[in-house]
Amino acid sequence: MNEFIGIYKALFHKLSDDQFKYKLELVDAYLKVIKIYTEDIKDQVIRNMPKNNLCRQKVIFDAFINEIIQHFRIERGVTFYAEKLFLSPKHLSKVVKDVSNKLPSEWIRELVILEAKALLRSQKYTVQQISEILNFTSPSFFGRYFREEVGCTPRNYQIDNEA
Repeated sequence: MNEFIGIYKALFHKLSDDQFKYKLELVDAYLKVIKIYTEDIKDQVIRNMPKNNLCRQKVIFDAFINEIIQHFRIERGVTFYAEKLFLSPKHLSKVVKDVSNKLPSEWIRELVILEAKALLRSQKYTVQQISEILNFTSPSFFGRYFREEVGCTPRNYQIDNEA
């Protein structure tokens, strides 16, 4: 910044001199110098950027979220989503954790529980039907999965949220 201020002061001083007849040429030259300085600063910023570009991580994270929105009723395994994105499960987990501070399994679980709550609140389905809709192997497994996350059984949740 001090260099830019020095350039500005020198330019201002010369432009204030009525006897100096190459003012346009001087302005042109100083603008070229400023451009060179700004290009150098830009290059330094690019060189010092972290190697794991957050933009790329965000693209992967967004693609992961889109995949779970499409497939969470059928699949809850991180490996499935990593394969859909042509990534290793470890890399997917790292990217998702870096971007969101949550593991992929937490995102999947939250979406499954959110859908289960919505289906239970609707009162249109039994617990057994919801466990089938969400592709659980059995209603009892669905009940354990739901209870671990919510703190009550699906049936109790449904009763507590009746209209």
